[in-house]
Amino acid sequence: MENVKRITPEKFDAMLERIMSNGKPIANWYPTMDDVAEISRNPVKYYEFLLWILESNPDQELTEDQIEVEKQLQKIFKQCTQFG
Repeated sequence: MENVKRITPEKFDAMLERIMSNGKPIANWYPTMDDVAEISRNPVKYYEFLLWILESNPDQELTEDQIEVEKQLQKIFKQCTQFG
Protein backbone atom coordinates (compact mmCIF):
# COMPACT_ATOMS: atom_id res chain seq x y z
CA MET A 1 0.00 0.00 0.00
CA GLU A 2 1.38 3.37 -1.03
CA ASN A 3 0.71 6.27 1.34
CA VAL A 4 2.22 9.03 -0.81
CA LYS A 5 0.98 10.34 -4.15
CA ARG A 6 3.98 11.52 -6.16
CA ILE A 7 2.82 13.91 -8.84
CA THR A 8 4.16 16.77 -10.90
CA PRO A 9 2.45 20.14 -10.55
CA GLU A 10 1.38 19.91 -14.20
CA LYS A 11 -0.24 16.49 -13.74
CA PHE A 12 -1.88 17.69 -10.53
CA ASP A 13 -3.36 20.71 -12.31
CA ALA A 14 -4.64 18.50 -15.14
CA MET A 15 -6.18 16.05 -12.66
CA LEU A 16 -7.83 18.89 -10.72
CA GLU A 17 -9.22 20.38 -13.93
CA ARG A 18 -10.65 16.98 -14.96
CA ILE A 19 -12.23 16.44 -11.54
CA MET A 20 -13.73 19.94 -11.44
CA SER A 21 -15.08 19.69 -14.97
CA ASN A 22 -17.20 16.65 -14.16
CA GLY A 23 -20.01 19.08 -13.33
CA LYS A 24 -21.03 17.48 -10.06
CA PRO A 25 -19.98 19.56 -7.05
CA ILE A 26 -20.38 18.09 -3.61
CA ALA A 27 -23.83 18.94 -2.24
CA ASN A 28 -26.37 17.51 0.21
CA TRP A 29 -23.72 15.19 1.65
CA TYR A 30 -20.43 15.52 3.48
CA PRO A 31 -18.11 12.81 4.77
CA THR A 32 -18.12 11.79 8.40
CA MET A 33 -15.21 11.01 10.71
CA ASP A 34 -15.80 7.35 9.84
CA ASP A 35 -15.20 8.27 6.19
CA VAL A 36 -12.05 10.14 7.22
CA ALA A 37 -10.80 7.01 8.98
CA GLU A 38 -11.40 4.94 5.84
CA ILE A 39 -9.65 7.48 3.60
CA SER A 40 -6.70 7.77 5.98
CA ARG A 41 -6.03 4.01 5.74
CA ASN A 42 -5.17 4.33 2.04
CA PRO A 43 -5.16 7.98 0.97
CA VAL A 44 -3.66 7.31 -2.45
CA LYS A 45 -6.55 4.97 -3.32
CA TYR A 46 -9.00 7.77 -2.45
CA TYR A 47 -6.82 10.62 -3.72
CA GLU A 48 -9.13 11.93 -6.46
CA PHE A 49 -12.19 11.49 -4.23
CA LEU A 50 -10.42 13.41 -1.48
CA LEU A 51 -9.51 16.19 -3.91
CA TRP A 52 -13.11 16.35 -5.15
CA ILE A 53 -14.44 16.70 -1.59
CA LEU A 54 -12.01 19.49 -0.76
CA GLU A 55 -12.26 21.45 -4.02
CA SER A 56 -15.63 20.92 -5.70
CA ASN A 57 -17.74 23.33 -3.65
CA PRO A 58 -15.57 25.75 -1.65
CA ASP A 59 -18.58 27.96 -0.84
CA GLN A 60 -20.55 25.16 0.80
CA GLU A 61 -21.53 26.11 4.35
CA LEU A 62 -20.33 23.48 6.78
CA THR A 63 -21.47 22.57 10.26
CA GLU A 64 -18.95 22.50 13.11
CA ASP A 65 -18.59 18.73 12.72
CA GLN A 66 -18.06 19.09 8.98
CA ILE A 67 -15.41 21.75 9.56
CA GLU A 68 -13.51 19.28 11.74
CA VAL A 69 -13.85 16.63 9.03
CA GLU A 70 -12.51 19.08 6.45
CA LYS A 71 -9.52 19.92 8.64
CA GLN A 72 -8.68 16.22 8.92
CA LEU A 73 -9.11 15.70 5.18
CA GLN A 74 -6.82 18.65 4.44
CA LYS A 75 -4.22 17.20 6.80
CA ILE A 76 -4.41 13.81 5.07
CA PHE A 77 -4.14 15.48 1.67
CA LYS A 78 -1.03 17.45 2.67
CA GLN A 79 0.63 14.38 4.18
CA CYS A 80 0.03 12.15 1.17
CA THR A 81 0.93 14.62 -1.61
CA GLN A 82 4.50 14.89 -2.81
CA PHE A 83 5.18 17.21 -5.72
CA GLY A 84 8.15 16.54 -7.88
